[in-house]
Amino acid sequence: MSAAEAAETRAEQLLAAHLSPRQRVEWLATGRVTIVKRGLVWGVLLRDLAKVLPILALLAVPGWRTAGLVIVATVVVIFMPLWLPRVALASAPRREWLVSARTSPVVRARGRTIRFCVSFREYLPAADRVLAWKQLIEHSEAHFLRTANVRS
Repeated sequence: MSAAEAAETRAEQLLAAHLSPRQRVEWLATGRVTIVKRGLVWGVLLRDLAKVLPILALLAVPGWRTAGLVIVATVVVIFMPLWLPRVALASAPRREWLVSARTSPVVRARGRTIRFCVSFREYLPAADRVLAWKQLIEHSEAHFLRTANVRS
């Protein structure tokens, strides 16, 4: 057995040890793992709100109301396409993540399917990639949403 084959075998064993029984059956049948997350992702929502609050403060200053409105409108128009997918996901009450060895993670929420572009700097066996994404989504979804690029 070559070193690459041995690494793939070890990765499969490690992944199997970290999957729930339902996820293990799904992995063996389809080659993917489904992770269901519920509730708001406050880290993303509060961070994006904090980006807008200083600009909104200009609206309270009488001489700056018009300029404040123009700046707020400009910021919203420019950055909303970047914020919208993350904010929509962070505020969805239920998110279904599909993690596969063949593609980057995909999330289904509010009737939309959103793909992410996220990769590793070094080669990892397929099962290790799935385990890394699974752990990140389960334990630090806010970090994943902040750092991964939305593809569609």
